[in-house]
Amino acid sequence: QEIVHVAGHDPRPMESMLILFGLLGVAAGAFHWGSSGIYIDIKQTLAEFLVNHGVMWPLETAAPWWVLTNYPDLNDVMTLLDGAVLIGYLLAMAAAIGGAVAACAALSTRLLGRWSSARFHHLVQSFIPIAACGVFLGLSMTTVSLLRNDGLVFGFVEPLRAAMLIGAGAWSLWLGWQISGLYAAPARRIAAMVPLLVAVSLSAAVWARLFWSL
Repeated sequence: QEIVHVAGHDPRPMESMLILFGLLGVAAGAFHWGSSGIYIDIKQTLAEFLVNHGVMWPLETAAPWWVLTNYPDLNDVMTLLDGAVLIGYLLAMAAAIGGAVAACAALSTRLLGRWSSARFHHLVQSFIPIAACGVFLGLSMTTVSLLRNDGLVFGFVEPLRAAMLIGAGAWSLWLGWQISGLYAAPARRIAAMVPLLVAVSLSAAVWARLFWSL
């Protein structure tokens, strides 16, 4: 109720930035990069370029452990090249996902009537459930992996993940429907839900891709 009836009276652009580019963008990239073929391809391409031009220090220099992973005894070291590509990957993911979702929210805002930044920020609040669910699922990956390595396999984990994503997506759409009802008649309200549906589906697909091959 607070998101629907209170958030619209006190729009906070920083909260919208956090939801769009932080929780939906950077957070997704932070969990995706380890298994991303794009990240690996870019790193290998840059490494070959540097080697061919005799620039070796980015490939050989490692930062302190509190900046980048640096555990030589465990054969787990990130070089400056690794760190630079990682930062670039996270920023690109944030821009791509956050930008796409923001564009959908902007279109919904316009379909509800004349442009209003307050309405835009209000609609962005509807993405909180799907954003929070994604971060929770990402953080739980480590726990599930550790338990699996110890021989504890829970068959309900995958169905639970799917149910949580679907439930969070439905919750976000319900919030979007309730919020849009404050600003427009049914026809405009229905039209505005289409971009919101695209945004929620995109966000859910990004997290689903982390667990399943789509």
